[in-house]
Amino acid sequence: MRRRTIFIASLSLLMFGWSATGVAQSNSGSLTGIVRDERGAVVPGATVRVTNVGTSATEIVTTDRDGRYEVPVLPTGRYKIEVSASGFKTTEVSDLPLAVGERARVDVTLPVGEVSASVTVADQTRVDTETTTIGDTIGTERVENLPVNGRDFTLLLATVPGSVQTGNFFQTSINGVPTWFGQSVLVDGIDAGRGDLNGISNTLGRIDARVNRISMDSIQEVQVLEQTYSAQYGQAIGAIINPITKSGTNDLHGGLFEYFRHDRLDANDFFANARGVGKTKFRLNQFGGNLSGPLVRDRLFFFANYEGVRQSQGTVLQGLVPTQAFRATFKPALAPVLAKLPLPNGPLSPSDPRLGLFTKIETRRLREDTGSVKLDYHLSERDQFSLRYNIDDSETITPYGIAKDQIAPGSLRVQLFKFSHTHTFSGSKVNEFAVGLNRNVTYPQGGDMSLPIFNFTFADAAIAGPGPALFSQFRATTVVQFLDTLSVVRGNHSLKFGTDIRLNRRAARVDQQDTLIFFSVDDFANNAPFIAQRIGHPTLGYRNENFSFFVQDDWKVHPRLTLNLGLRYDVSTPSREQYGRLQNFDLRTRTYTPIGARVHDPDLNNFGPRVGLAWDLFGTQRTVLRAGFGIFYNQELPASFGSPQNNTYPNLTVNVFDAFFGGFPLSFPLDPRVFALAPPSSKAINAIDPHLRTPYAEQWSLNIQQDLKIGVLQVGYVGNHVLKLTAGSSITALNINRADPFTLARPIPTLGDIFIIAGYPQSNYHALQATFKRRLARGLGFNFNYTWGHEIDDAIGFFKDYQNNNNLRADRASGDHDIRHNFTFDLTYEVPSLRRLISGLPRAIADGWQLNSITQMRSGLPVNVTVTGGLFGGSLRPNLIPGVPIRPPDYRLPDRQFNPAAFAAPPPGQYGSLGRNALRGPGFAQVDLSLFKNFALTERTSLQFRAEAFNVFNHPNFALPFSGLQRDPIKNSLVPTASFGQSFQTVGNELGGLLGAGGPRQVQLALRLIF
Repeated sequence: MRRRTIFIASLSLLMFGWSATGVAQSNSGSLTGIVRDERGAVVPGATVRVTNVGTSATEIVTTDRDGRYEVPVLPTGRYKIEVSASGFKTTEVSDLPLAVGERARVDVTLPVGEVSASVTVADQTRVDTETTTIGDTIGTERVENLPVNGRDFTLLLATVPGSVQTGNFFQTSINGVPTWFGQSVLVDGIDAGRGDLNGISNTLGRIDARVNRISMDSIQEVQVLEQTYSAQYGQAIGAIINPITKSGTNDLHGGLFEYFRHDRLDANDFFANARGVGKTKFRLNQFGGNLSGPLVRDRLFFFANYEGVRQSQGTVLQGLVPTQAFRATFKPALAPVLAKLPLPNGPLSPSDPRLGLFTKIETRRLREDTGSVKLDYHLSERDQFSLRYNIDDSETITPYGIAKDQIAPGSLRVQLFKFSHTHTFSGSKVNEFAVGLNRNVTYPQGGDMSLPIFNFTFADAAIAGPGPALFSQFRATTVVQFLDTLSVVRGNHSLKFGTDIRLNRRAARVDQQDTLIFFSVDDFANNAPFIAQRIGHPTLGYRNENFSFFVQDDWKVHPRLTLNLGLRYDVSTPSREQYGRLQNFDLRTRTYTPIGARVHDPDLNNFGPRVGLAWDLFGTQRTVLRAGFGIFYNQELPASFGSPQNNTYPNLTVNVFDAFFGGFPLSFPLDPRVFALAPPSSKAINAIDPHLRTPYAEQWSLNIQQDLKIGVLQVGYVGNHVLKLTAGSSITALNINRADPFTLARPIPTLGDIFIIAGYPQSNYHALQATFKRRLARGLGFNFNYTWGHEIDDAIGFFKDYQNNNNLRADRASGDHDIRHNFTFDLTYEVPSLRRLISGLPRAIADGWQLNSITQMRSGLPVNVTVTGGLFGGSLRPNLIPGVPIRPPDYRLPDRQFNPAAFAAPPPGQYGSLGRNALRGPGFAQVDLSLFKNFALTERTSLQFRAEAFNVFNHPNFALPFSGLQRDPIKNSLVPTASFGQSFQTVGNELGGLLGAGGPRQVQLALRLIF
């Protein structure tokens, strides 16, 4: 009955969206301006003809009594504007670029006379006199020219203001909001997210696919909305990343390309050099092509492309295995296990000669194929249709151990679809309708499932265990989206009314896996594990719906002042499982709620106002003051709060005592009945707030833009306050039944960990941002970005915990992704003919050179010092000794970064005084450079050779150092480990080593045939 009610409500709201309003995210822009005569008086009744240069599509509007004109909806592209009026010369403005979401202002002055003669060229870089949006549009030239390692368009986010992309997965951010949570990725305005995570990542587990949404060859531009954007956009507390795909034109265009990488062209890793180890194998071929043009001139256009990736990467696998003599002492039941393990081919272990080292080199492989097709049909001046389909299919083969059959396959298939219809009622009323589909199916398998996982972490982590890799999980997400926007111009008001409806479906399964944990090598030989664990659950069908409605009024109060006023309402149905197989935990009764009962109530008060102003201070369109404020709600995805299935299908843990008293042996092969003995205290519980709120952000900005003729300078303040972050998803949840770190006692002894899934973490971000940019014109384009910022939060990340569960405020500090100083710079420079320097040089050598670069520099990321661990942060922290410097006098990268003498163990039973994330790791600096040589083969055909070097100066960028201190419980003192304050890998190693930022110098060669 409830499902039927939800369906009827969805259908009713959908019909309301079709009939009453009008896309919530479109791939169009708009054009406005004022027509004046040479004396400055406005010219009413002038005819303004706006023509798309590529398709010849034309819009005609008339200026009002104030001389103002507006075209509310225009596809992105290049335009020419012709303005005519009785008694004046016809004036043309040519080569006007219009970006997605842009409200371009072009004022026109009409000379007196009857002869058409006046032609001007539109400014390529303009101040924004119409909106308060903080963000950037990565135009065609930057997409096509900038050096991108691996051809993943999301790496271009490094070039937008406030963006930090030079850390591991949990350390990247845009304006203080992490990129793995709270950001929205679209394609042509249609959802292109992972379906269970509102972030930039689109892969799960051991999947290496990169071109998994859209090929860079099919991107016209990338719209990045960072803060204080229009009410037309939502479903994110951070940035919206919206690549716009190319369309065909009246001219036939196409190209073929091949990108090539080989380890012989690369430098060796810093730490491999230090160990005297050579480079590992790496081969990468990315190839493909595109074709576009008219099927029916001025009417029907097409664009199609294909890109393939073939990648192989060597990986060194090592582990300790039993010698032949030692194997003879093993219990006979372990014969199938030993058969999977090879004999040593290296030295014996100095700590246990019964074990020897085995080493082999395997190859990790990636096959990825992606393609798209797009059709644009101009039925008439009133109706235009567009249809696009993208598909990406990949397979990753991952060797993960030295035992037989330890190879894990992983598959990913992404399909994106959009159909849209734009109808023009009149020059002042336009409706845009779209329907989209986002389908993501992935299955990173665990490999050899014939055995359980043999875990030796407590004995010696170097011992090789047979069996599968941890987690073999299937996930299929489907998002069906309906969008409609009605744009209306009424006098000096430009109005938009719209809706965005998303039907979210997610199927998820974790294959059953058992793990045997041994505390010693002898226990292994005796087939005597101390702990057995089981994870897994059947395929569950999660679902929910998002409904969004908005109104936006861009009010031209004065020719020099624009107010942006908007209101957006976002509401979602609570997450549910297809067959009601979700349960909550009632803290009052300490019991589970009935299966099928609603997990939490809907959050119905998600109203998001948007207010902003753009003030042309001197009326010259060269100096603009902009300010904005808004409230932005995150997208609620189905059951995205942690592990919602844990209450119904908990992970099970049984130790040797549970098994002994239960009458079952704990040995291999496992008797499955042993897991029925798992005590309640071993099962983790999720207590979901029954009034769970939607996370939201308050955003504000104040900046001034100045046109310096060579480019536009913007300096301003950007801030946000993120509230009600859902702990238990990408953020560690508060464990109210955690074993006391000093006494080990639990508040409720009969139960295990109880995690509170609710919206209590929050963050603040304040930044000074300066940008100076110039679109490519007359051979030069550049983009400088500098941010001085500070992000503060009490959101504890993965693999970490609160120090004191009774004082969460003690963990409020600089966040894991806080960066104080960040600078990025990108450049495109078309080198003038070398014949200027060397006369007589053949044109084939002298002409066609181009230089491109991306530079990224930042200060260090925070480091959390703990006394209970290091790599993952632990929870307990030490005391800081006053007067002792944290930085050692013999500071040196990468191995002497912190002074262990600056820390002391707190008294027994007390928490340390050192704050969370109190230290800083090393900074980052990398320059990527590319050199192009273009050869003109014919008038319409050219061949382009590219040489690209990533980290051209081979500067080592070290990852965060080890920060764990060991505590001597007898003396209550801290023992500095040999690893404390040392970095053992580079940022590139954290990101996969040979793709992305932070690795050694890597060289890529490419050929492109362009016609």
